[in-house]
Amino acid sequence: MNRNWGFEEEDDPGDSPVDEELLTGADADGIVTVAVDDAADVRSVRLGDGWQGNEVRRGLGARVVEAMSAATARAMAKQAERIDELVPAAATPPVEQTPLTTEHVMRLLHEVTRDLSQFQQRLSTVVDESVTVASGGGHVTVSGRRRQVGDVAIDQDWLYGARAPEVESELRDALTSFCARSSLGELAGGPQSGAISELMALVADPGAMVRRIGQRNG
Repeated sequence: MNRNWGFEEEDDPGDSPVDEELLTGADADGIVTVAVDDAADVRSVRLGDGWQGNEVRRGLGARVVEAMSAATARAMAKQAERIDELVPAAATPPVEQTPLTTEHVMRLLHEVTRDLSQFQQRLSTVVDESVTVASGGGHVTVSGRRRQVGDVAIDQDWLYGARAPEVESELRDALTSFCARSSLGELAGGPQSGAISELMALVADPGAMVRRIGQRNG
């Protein structure tokens, strides 16, 4: 069996476009470096000098966890910096111009409460689910939850004779699969429903809400 999978030393299956801004994280000794994009999706994994040492090799999985956590933290910080820019750009649903009655408000609040409860139940199911995935080659296993890597297990027998490009490729494959499997998907956009959109529109335009109340009392 060819352990090298046909990789040459200069091959780099994890290369990203040179003009893409990536965020990196590394373990304390700089043995493992993980690069992610702004969404915290893994783009590459790099092994530094010394990764083949016996002691380092045995603890390589823990170093990958450390590097991945650091890279993810940088991506989360980058996203937080953009919140102020994204909020004003969010589209606000148009506010109805019909009179605003007590019955309508009570119905709206009831529907919003129900929709939020359903969203919370779905979210709890996803975030509490433990995810475990293996690389395509089967030599790396990643587990965790909420897109947070908790453990990386590497086949030590394979690792002993593997070359850096092979190890980097399988690590990237497993980490990428883990992020995809543990993603919130559509839930990442927050709770959404017609009732929630209507309530957001009312809150966003108090003047329109007052006019609708005035229409009822006029």
